[in-house]
Amino acid sequence: MEKNRIHEESADLEQYGSHLQKHPELRGYKVFTISEGKKMVVLSLGEKEKGKEADVSDVNISKVETE
Repeated sequence: MEKNRIHEESADLEQYGSHLQKHPELRGYKVFTISEGKKMVVLSLGEKEKGKEADVSDVNISKVETE
């Protein structure tokens, strides 16, 4: 999802995005439940990686979880 659409999902997601903007040194990820029960992962690469992209190389989906 594009950053400018983050407000379309939930207040928690928008608040977390704002928190990351204020604290660019943070690195890691957080999982949110968005519309229709789907999951969304927010990935923060930190200041040193600013402007870079992350590629997902493999996703495994089972009835129990997504890896």
